[in-house]
Amino acid sequence: MNRKEIGRLTFERVANAPEVPNGFEFVSASVSSGGDGLFLYVGRNYRNDVFETCSNNDAHFPKSKMTDDRPFKLAVVGEFTSYEIELPPLKLTFPHYDLFEDGRVLLASARAAWRGRDDYDRNGFVFNPADGTLRNFLLGDGIEALGVDTGNRIWVSYFDEGVFGNFGWNSPGPEGPGSGGLVCFDADGTDLWQFNRDDAADFMVDCYAMNITRSEIWAYYHSDFNLCRIDGRFLPRLFDPGNISGATAFAVSNDGLVFNRQYGEDPDCFHALRWNGDRIATPKALKATFSDGRSLDSSEVLGRGRFLHIIGPMGWFRADINKVFGAP
Repeated sequence: MNRKEIGRLTFERVANAPEVPNGFEFVSASVSSGGDGLFLYVGRNYRNDVFETCSNNDAHFPKSKMTDDRPFKLAVVGEFTSYEIELPPLKLTFPHYDLFEDGRVLLASARAAWRGRDDYDRNGFVFNPADGTLRNFLLGDGIEALGVDTGNRIWVSYFDEGVFGNFGWNSPGPEGPGSGGLVCFDADGTDLWQFNRDDAADFMVDCYAMNITRSEIWAYYHSDFNLCRIDGRFLPRLFDPGNISGATAFAVSNDGLVFNRQYGEDPDCFHALRWNGDRIATPKALKATFSDGRSLDSSEVLGRGRFLHIIGPMGWFRADINKVFGAP
């Protein structure tokens, strides 16, 4: 591809990272479906517990939960205000998180083990800071990403171990929620819809990236690296993103889509695909930089609506793909 065909994708600084709370240490950062920066912290000296692994036949797997509950805090950085939420002690590992529009916090461990009929990890949590209540339920093993839409529905995507089974699911236990590939739950953890169904037009082996906009859900997935849009009535529509293979994040607008790097590419490689009616035009390559001219050296990119985000201890940066396509 000719990298000069479109030009540059620029990441502008949105905000500095918050100061780490006293007695805590940084775990990870994300961006809510509503566009707020999220910074998760755990009590000092417990970060290794959050990312602890276990061995099985010379393979290493993330632990589905910690041995003991640990204190967590979530810092929320908005456009005009920032605040902290003190979370209840949790056994959270390899965490994913988002906010409901009413201020409740959704959290989940990426893995969930099945040990018996009534003995499995309920790895999803909804915490209400207003009254201190905590609910937990099964969201399934192998979580790749999650988010909350404007209807307070929970969307969870899964990687291949969640789809085909591990940690006891599918053998000897039952199919887990992850077998659906992409699943929508209500705020109480009830399964509303899943992508992998008997009447589905395609099968999702591994969801590489998900983007929740205000009105619809987009998923980029394997097999064959297809793209799907699901509207508010759970009606999916498939699109062919051309030869984009292995991207882990994308942003979408009325003008087109931008994906991050493919397999084997440098972190600053991105790809723009303009809408051509209801089809997608041939990808054209972009070079991404920060606004001060520094080149990207991180592949940890998140897509939320029309924005791509890089967020962590170094701060929060955002690129608006409308600028790539010349839209205001």
